[in-house]
Amino acid sequence: MEDRIFNIDGYRVSVNDFSKSQSSKIIYLIGEETEKLLPLVEDLDIVLVSIEGIDWEKDLTPWEAPAAFKGQPDFSGKADDFLKLLEGKVMPEAEKGLTGPDHERAIAGYSLGGLFALYSAMASKEFISAASMSGSLWYDGWIDFVESFSPYSKATRFYVSLGDKEERSRNPRMARVGDWTRKTCELLEGKGQEVRYEMNEGNHFFEIPERIAKGIRWVSEGK
Repeated sequence: MEDRIFNIDGYRVSVNDFSKSQSSKIIYLIGEETEKLLPLVEDLDIVLVSIEGIDWEKDLTPWEAPAAFKGQPDFSGKADDFLKLLEGKVMPEAEKGLTGPDHERAIAGYSLGGLFALYSAMASKEFISAASMSGSLWYDGWIDFVESFSPYSKATRFYVSLGDKEERSRNPRMARVGDWTRKTCELLEGKGQEVRYEMNEGNHFFEIPERIAKGIRWVSEGK
């Protein structure tokens, strides 16, 4: 399978093949940091599929919610539509040419992409693991959703990380990200899921590619 780029419904999809075996994991990355990220994960046995051109407030939010800041658009909560596009169109095209046994899928993202990654792993049976780096787990109604989550028979592996300065926000909604991130991990573990929680140095915008690489490495190697 060769590296390639294609477009589906206005989204740009890049397939970066670093596979080294017939059981390499396929990791779907939601976000815009691919170019800086690639050198950090090229040693892994993965096929990295990155999706760009995303409307973050629409595509990555699971239900409607008010805007985070004045002057910004409200969150329109169309994650289910984007997940359906991912499963129905992006995955079949991205995985053309893969050989060997069934390849396990993971999903990863940063910020709202991290929220979407966790949501997708709970809402869909397609992913065996998910990585949320500095995920927007302050999102209104998120804890209620995690509390209501009923795991499928096979446990999902979750990697969750946060910067140690992220909960020091003047925005009261974003300031709860630390408590809600830790609560998310606690709830998932209580439901029998495997969870790795990691605290990174810095605020929300510090060493983004490096943080993403940590999550991708964990879901691909299991450590």
